[in-house]
Amino acid sequence: PQSPQNHLIELLPRKDRLNLLGSCEVVHMEMSEVLCEPGAATHHAYFPVLTAENAIVKILNIEHKMGRIRSVKNAPRLIDIDILFFNKQIIQKENLTIPHPAIQLRRFVLVPLNELSPNFIHPVLYKTIHQLLFKCPDKLTVKKI
Repeated sequence: PQSPQNHLIELLPRKDRLNLLGSCEVVHMEMSEVLCEPGAATHHAYFPVLTAENAIVKILNIEHKMGRIRSVKNAPRLIDIDILFFNKQIIQKENLTIPHPAIQLRRFVLVPLNELSPNFIHPVLYKTIHQLLFKCPDKLTVKKI
């Protein structure tokens, strides 16, 4: 079977495929009320783009190509791609909030981020990823698969 990272790369325009900077390992998580199916896997990848607005357009296109249908907020979905951070920018627009407002509440986000960049400082909360993980109220199990 194809890895989530390879599938995501294939959906990118060819010119963007070579720009994949790196990614962490796929992690497994327990069911959460805002996620997808029980035992779902998530994969975090990092792509260089010119602007956050450009990135969200590409992301929505990829989700659409992968079969995502947007119905109601937090409905179960096949794919969910979020922009967690965009450098150290703070962006608040109707269709785009950066940093993602729930980073500090989601262990499945913080564990891989801590692996990649534990000393990155959240530009709104002024805490490192490591500090956010340590204080995270989410107790769901997250493990590498």
